[in-house]
Amino acid sequence: MSASLRNIDMNLLFALDALLQERNVTRAGERLCISQPAMSASLGKLRRHFNDQLLERQGLRYVLTPLGVTLRDQVAETLRWAQRTFDTQRDFDPADSEREFHLIASDYAQAVLGGHLIRLADSEAPQVRLRFENVSVRTVDDLESRMGGIDALLLPTGFVEGFPHFELFRDEWVCVAWSGNDEIGEGAALDVLRESRRISTFDTGRTFTYADRQLDILDFRRSSVVADGFLATPFLLTGTRSVALLPRRIAELTREPAALRILPVHLDAPPLIESVWWHEAHNADPGHRWLRRLLRRAAGELALSGDPPAPSAA
Repeated sequence: MSASLRNIDMNLLFALDALLQERNVTRAGERLCISQPAMSASLGKLRRHFNDQLLERQGLRYVLTPLGVTLRDQVAETLRWAQRTFDTQRDFDPADSEREFHLIASDYAQAVLGGHLIRLADSEAPQVRLRFENVSVRTVDDLESRMGGIDALLLPTGFVEGFPHFELFRDEWVCVAWSGNDEIGEGAALDVLRESRRISTFDTGRTFTYADRQLDILDFRRSSVVADGFLATPFLLTGTRSVALLPRRIAELTREPAALRILPVHLDAPPLIESVWWHEAHNADPGHRWLRRLLRRAAGELALSGDPPAPSAA
């Protein structure tokens, strides 16, 4: 440990986090149950340490300085690392544990798998807390820095490599449209996709679906709308003449509320293979091993005929 780190009051981390999150000295003090003068004193120490105001007044409110914005996520991640360190025990009893598990997952994974996972956790570990964070393009771009600070990442295969993982479940692609779209006849779904305006998902250099990428390879019409997730897409279709490719499970979940019509599509693209990824530092952690078993069981409840057998226990 460096001399400069040994000389720092580590309690300032909590003060810094509260100040950057609340952007208000009084509210930050209330969050930590300390007085406003004490919090002001902590802010003064932090300003001297970073040689930056961190919070600046603009009109009637305070805003973060550029350095404050940078520090906000770093401090939150540092505190999660610390919490995870002290949550790790030689033994893990889910019935008595109050541990929090942090999972980053797509809206698709949360909608399809989340309910099963929560029900199993409530039954076995009523005091355990599951924290879900939506996946984003930034998640994929910053995997090296994020993986150590979370417990699990739920993403399709193809976007992550170099971390332990196992397959959870598979899903097939279907063509979906609003049920009131009278321009869609009884033709093949590929013809419908070729002739219609299309909503795609993600569609950036690092994040895309293999189904949409296959349509690009086939030189289909460029998508007219790009959605940042699967769950919103069915509702974006409502009242329009557009179509989209979605995993069947999301299409089935939203068929009634979004008034969808689902068309099977024969597309030369790999199925969506949802997997769970984690940092190797968690391999031997008993609590994390329990979480992985729980994820496997939750995925088992989704199993469809023809799905591959679950891999051996992690």
